[in-house]
Amino acid sequence: MAFLQSLSLMFFCIKPDKWTKFSGTEENKNLVMNFFNTEDIMILVLYINNAGLLTASLGFPASVKTKGVYFVKKKMVRITPENIRDSLSVGDISNSPVEQLLTVLEEVVCTLFTNTDNMTTWPQVVSEDVVKHAQQLKNDVFVFGGQLKGKALLALPKIADDLEDSDEESDRYDSFDGATLHAIESVVIDWTHQVKDVLNKDSAQALLDGLNPLPREEIDFWDLRLKDLKCLHEQLWMPKARKISEVLEKSKSSYWPALKSLYYDIRAGLEEASDIVLYLIPLKSLIDELEQTEYSEVSRITLGKGQKCGNN
Repeated sequence: MAFLQSLSLMFFCIKPDKWTKFSGTEENKNLVMNFFNTEDIMILVLYINNAGLLTASLGFPASVKTKGVYFVKKKMVRITPENIRDSLSVGDISNSPVEQLLTVLEEVVCTLFTNTDNMTTWPQVVSEDVVKHAQQLKNDVFVFGGQLKGKALLALPKIADDLEDSDEESDRYDSFDGATLHAIESVVIDWTHQVKDVLNKDSAQALLDGLNPLPREEIDFWDLRLKDLKCLHEQLWMPKARKISEVLEKSKSSYWPALKSLYYDIRAGLEEASDIVLYLIPLKSLIDELEQTEYSEVSRITLGKGQKCGNN
């Protein structure tokens, strides 16, 4: 227990009295002792629950509001004071697993796979393929993390940081090697798919699927489309994205027309969504009232409003 106590105090930055309260609870004490003494219980997780108390679990909880600490046995053994340091893997759990995974990919996986010192004995084809897949995985997780937050995020190639820091007047866009230009063009392909996914969504899709959507869903659809297109537009006009477009244009890449078309599509979609959202605003209060009205009263209320409008 002293080993768990020292790590918990360090990870959670809690006062010793919280640990005393935790270890004094019979349920928590039994969970910890079962983990130590039972060979086939492999996982122990400590975390702060919603009440602000330190809690134990023999498995990873479905959700953690704050970070947690996990202890995983390397093999099925009883944990003793003699083998505790060699038999356990210890780490922390973020309350946002996707962000934690993205951090691991950026700081560990991609760093390892893009360090040339780690590839001295690898064939060039293999090393380039590993770097490409590591970058693609990082981009996919980045985009997925944005979706969880309700944002349409565009991943950038690794070269984007170097482009932003470079002196525009001294840039030689025709000096990029094929691999670098291919990485930029691959990202543009991904951008195209993401933008098309937003623009190709149909507000009538629920009806086409045989569902019975309420009028509010039409308003929500256009509110969401406007939000997504604003987010995409802002990202494509950021300095890093503008540098990428300059590289494609000045290197005479065949993907430059596609990227230019993407700018036009987003701008046109943004204008359309802005106009529709603006003209739907007067309907919001009417739709709210309609959806809160009993079905039998709908025709009477609608008729009443029509007569009132006619009298005016």
